[in-house]
Amino acid sequence: MDEHPVVYAFALGAISQLSLIVSALAVYVVKFPTRVVGALAAFGAGALIAAVARDLLPEAHHVPLFQGSLCAMLGAGTILFGEHLVEKKFGTGGEAGALGIVVGAVVDGVPESIIFGI
Repeated sequence: MDEHPVVYAFALGAISQLSLIVSALAVYVVKFPTRVVGALAAFGAGALIAAVARDLLPEAHHVPLFQGSLCAMLGAGTILFGEHLVEKKFGTGGEAGALGIVVGAVVDGVPESIIFGI
């Protein structure tokens, strides 16, 4: 594995994103009650906030404060814009909620996978 670090990093990134594919397939097979979806969303939000606060923000100490703040705001703005587009097209019902979570997962997952690879 030491001979091909890029392949190894790519494989780890792909494996880490496998949960997105498995959970997307599970949605089509199993109908989850709204209460379970809400609990999972709350858990995911808490885990994401903890990950950002504990692991990701300290990595930004090499970046000037203004640049790090700007990048954080751009990330938040990207998610909000994606959510706006989803709500505009699908409303605020069930499909919109699920697609909003997908928007968040993609916007978060892509840079996170790159960081894992680096």
